[in-house]
Amino acid sequence: MKTLIYQFWSGKMPEYARASRHLFKDYARSIGAEYRFDENPRFFRVRYARYYHSLRPVFDADFHAYDRVLFADMDVFPVEELRRNVFDEPVDHVALVQEPEQDELRKIRVGNINLENDRRWAAYVERKWNLNVPRGPAGNPDVFNTGVILYSRSGMEAGRALFPSPRSYMFWMKIKRFPWFYRIDQNYLSAFAFLPGMRFSRLNQDWNSQIFSTPLAAGGMRHDDFRTPDSALVHFQYYRRNKMNVEEILAMVNDADRA
Repeated sequence: MKTLIYQFWSGKMPEYARASRHLFKDYARSIGAEYRFDENPRFFRVRYARYYHSLRPVFDADFHAYDRVLFADMDVFPVEELRRNVFDEPVDHVALVQEPEQDELRKIRVGNINLENDRRWAAYVERKWNLNVPRGPAGNPDVFNTGVILYSRSGMEAGRALFPSPRSYMFWMKIKRFPWFYRIDQNYLSAFAFLPGMRFSRLNQDWNSQIFSTPLAAGGMRHDDFRTPDSALVHFQYYRRNKMNVEEILAMVNDADRA
């Protein structure tokens, strides 16, 4: 099986991103995968292109030469001495990790990323593009994180044939006055992975275990650590992480006292 790990960065690269690149390059070598890094890519020439390059494996046929492609954000880190092969995980067309506890977090966070906008977004994309967004027991849309995306060749090919253009999606999000967050890659893929003809797989949380901070409407920050003893890839989403020392970040990523 021919496999690839893909990352990119636009702009000046912080120290943590350089560390992620180094660690994923080593991880790819250890599991027999190829590694590709694009600096300041220009494949997409649209607003928010620096986010949409996570979808390049769908729209760039060069990636379709691979049986499996893993995209990883550059604030994602393999844990030390990772031996598990992510390409052994089952994937039909596209696989994502669902973010935990979003029903609760989106009730209490400050800003435009909230349950009201989630519900409005889901209702609109379902009506506009004839798809069904998965929902939890309370009826709120499930939240999937695009910091780690596992694609199959058939999934990349199907997405290229079925997905609307990012430009078109962003146009309709702007017309309907959705905040910027709902216009970028995460909500795009969280909608169109569920188009008729697409087959979605839920990736185990071990492959995108989040550590993040959330600004609260009541003031201050809430910190959450959703790692497990079996976490393989850790997504470090702390506020102002670019100001942190990379050794401190990696110490937290590899902390043996995981939840």
